[in-house]
Amino acid sequence: MTHILPGSTADQDPVGGLIATATSVADLFEMLLEDGKFPGKGRSDDDKQSVAQWWEDRYEAIKALRRKIVDVIEERGGVGA
Repeated sequence: MTHILPGSTADQDPVGGLIATATSVADLFEMLLEDGKFPGKGRSDDDKQSVAQWWEDRYEAIKALRRKIVDVIEERGGVGA
């Protein structure tokens, strides 16, 4: 089992990585709640690409969080699954 050690980085410690990734996802969600709306698509190709990238970034953040959760579960020997 991995323990959080002073000076360890999120990349070296599965729990630290989970905390860092969860914090990032929470920040993204908090910004969405503060804005109170999703971005508009706009009419230009640049606007459409910008919105598509916005969605992709959030989706990738969620997938990264799920991967970190799996890492921690595996590190704990399947406990928490």
